[in-house]
Amino acid sequence: MTVLKNQAIKLIEIMPEEYMGNIVDFLQSFLSKSVISNRSQLAYQNLQKYRKKGNVDIDYKKELTEIISEEYENID
Repeated sequence: MTVLKNQAIKLIEIMPEEYMGNIVDFLQSFLSKSVISNRSQLAYQNLQKYRKKGNVDIDYKKELTEIISEEYENID
């Protein structure tokens, strides 16, 4: 067992019984958040496998000028 686990166990052993419910609730919520985070991370990584790399070069200045000219072509 690691030093940190030993310290945690010693603290829990000397803690009054009335605080145990709070400790248990905290540990359960902490572990469930960790599990949810891991699941979310795995799902994200799984989705990234299907992502296609975009290799199309876009000329943003040209796109902008075309959009502006289309938008304002009817203004006299």
